[in-house]
Amino acid sequence: MERILTSTVRPILQMQEFIEAVTFYHYLKSNVLESWINIQKEFVYNVGESTNEQDGAEIKAFDENKQEKECTPEESAIETSSEKSHITTLLIPSDYFLGIGDLTGELMRKCINNLGSGNIEGCYQTSAFVREIYKGFLSIGNVAKEMSRKVYTLRQSLNKMENACYTIHVRGSEIPKHMLADVLSSSHDDMMDEDEGFY
Repeated sequence: MERILTSTVRPILQMQEFIEAVTFYHYLKSNVLESWINIQKEFVYNVGESTNEQDGAEIKAFDENKQEKECTPEESAIETSSEKSHITTLLIPSDYFLGIGDLTGELMRKCINNLGSGNIEGCYQTSAFVREIYKGFLSIGNVAKEMSRKVYTLRQSLNKMENACYTIHVRGSEIPKHMLADVLSSSHDDMMDEDEGFY
């Protein structure tokens, strides 16, 4: 039996922050964007009445004659499988996309931090990754006010990263690596961050 839990009052911001954290973790780990389907699988929970499952140990059971008999964990699992059910918490796709919008702000900070540590190639990779996310967001269109704010913030973050890559490409040879972040921050002081929260 499978049940899908939804609620009219959802902790929207917390879900978006969760998506941001999970996708940022997977980007740092393997340089990929974790898909909605894979994250949705994490919201499927197995529940059941039996709580005495043991791994690798033999489980003692009693037959109708009150005599003790030995059964393996596999046999016990077969006996209790009918009592188990699945609960699925629905991850709404719009929450996933809004969380990805928040992720791009973290990636922009990572790109600038890469410059501070002298990792110029990492800055180029992160910028290209965010550019692909931006292309995907453009294909979604303007579906909601909150989505348009995320796209606006995403465009600002991408502009900062592309300007950083441009500055490195043009002036990289004349600026020491340990000073790149300072030069970029001083040249972008006039570009203010758009608030990612609610107004």
